[in-house]
Amino acid sequence: MSIMTEKIYYSDGYVKEFSAVVVDCIEGKDCFYIELDKTAFYPEGGGQPGDIGFINNIEIFDTHEKNDRVLHYSKQKIEKGTKVKCSINWERRFDFMQQHTGEHIVSGVIHSIFGFNNVGFHMNNDSVVIDIDGPLSDSDLEKVEDVSNNAVFDNIIVKCEFFDKNTLENIEYRSKKKIEGDIRIVSIENYDICACCGVHTKTTGEIGIIKIISSQNYKGGTRITMLCGKRALLDYRKKNRDIYKMSEMFSAKVENVSLYAENTLKNLENEKSINFGLYIDILKNRASNFDNNKFIIDFCDIENSDLIRRYCTMLSEKCSMCCVFSGDDKKGYKYVVYGKDIDMKIFAKEMNTALCGKGGGKNPMIQGSVSEKRENIENFFEKYK
Repeated sequence: MSIMTEKIYYSDGYVKEFSAVVVDCIEGKDCFYIELDKTAFYPEGGGQPGDIGFINNIEIFDTHEKNDRVLHYSKQKIEKGTKVKCSINWERRFDFMQQHTGEHIVSGVIHSIFGFNNVGFHMNNDSVVIDIDGPLSDSDLEKVEDVSNNAVFDNIIVKCEFFDKNTLENIEYRSKKKIEGDIRIVSIENYDICACCGVHTKTTGEIGIIKIISSQNYKGGTRITMLCGKRALLDYRKKNRDIYKMSEMFSAKVENVSLYAENTLKNLENEKSINFGLYIDILKNRASNFDNNKFIIDFCDIENSDLIRRYCTMLSEKCSMCCVFSGDDKKGYKYVVYGKDIDMKIFAKEMNTALCGKGGGKNPMIQGSVSEKRENIENFFEKYK
């Protein structure tokens, strides 16, 4: 019977390497679950991913806790009783500590200023996402960001302590759910007190900058995406590089790039509108070259699907059935087919089957694409001429 694992990550969250003894190694469906007498590997919980690293140079790709047993996931077996040397991926762990502690501050500040609660929290290798149960404007979030970074500048000690039920009756703290037994409280003086099982930085200064990068309305509240520490630095570095690159492209000052981009988009829309009108005139002229007939088929190189459809509509005034194909034998063809006197839904199935196509529509017009060559397309339509 296994004993409860000694959790080094609670007594000292900064232990990177340690020695231990394997007390059990369970073979699972796809991996082995290694249990140690003590561990600094943090198991997934509280929104924070489990640690990865090595035990005796054997890769540990995840860590979870089940019934007070911390299980280290590995593709290789280690015999029970083996004395092992362990190391966690510290860069990854410290990054998560920064993100998690920063999230506490942001959630605490929002609760303090606006009275809203954190009702959802997810952290991965890319970002931290918080769901708040109330609406927050851009200016509200800027205020939250300013106050949160003041907590970083104040370099406050982050306290992580276990309290029993009786003691907790006199403490006001945030918690998403009811917890039984002794509860671990993470407190940041003047900013947040919250029940949490995660690992955190020793001081708020170690978090580095706290940056809210986006927000959206979500289920009547606000979903916030944020970054802390090195993640925030790398995000700023990339965006700074991009904005200076755009500055060179537009030959504009950095502070004017967004204005230039907006004006450029407006100009492009105007040109697109002008070009669209010219295309319509060209297609009208092209359609006029066809005599009134029972059947018309035309192959062209129009990229815009709306223009292909409009061109087919022009041709439909001259015949009972017409087809427009745009493309080539290598890439395939887009099509629009008009049929006045036939069921186009039935026709679409027949044509798509014969010409390796897909698409459809309703009477009297269908559209889609085919991958057959032009010669085979023309042969298919011979019976409709």
